[in-house]
Amino acid sequence: PPVADIELQLDVTAMLLAGRTRREIGIFAAGEKFATWIFTADENRSIRTLRIPSSQLPTGHDSLPAILIEFRPTVIASAMESHPEVGDIRQLGLALHRIRRIL
Repeated sequence: PPVADIELQLDVTAMLLAGRTRREIGIFAAGEKFATWIFTADENRSIRTLRIPSSQLPTGHDSLPAILIEFRPTVIASAMESHPEVGDIRQLGLALHRIRRIL
């Protein structure tokens, strides 16, 4: 396995539901919960950091680190449920705008 931890910066936004002041998103890597991110109207879109310990990084077939990262919202709903005027029926949770590894 790699000898150093992996640190990622993620530019993310969560859809806030009408009548709710916060949204929780569980962050999982290799099936293990690493963090819970809290989103509010005042702190929604931001760049957040995720550090994955090297001991949790499996090695892929090409000998490069490979890991599944999951973002699990506690509630998933369509935008239309909060804002009927938009007509958007997609189930929304977390928007990932950008991801980069910090070296």
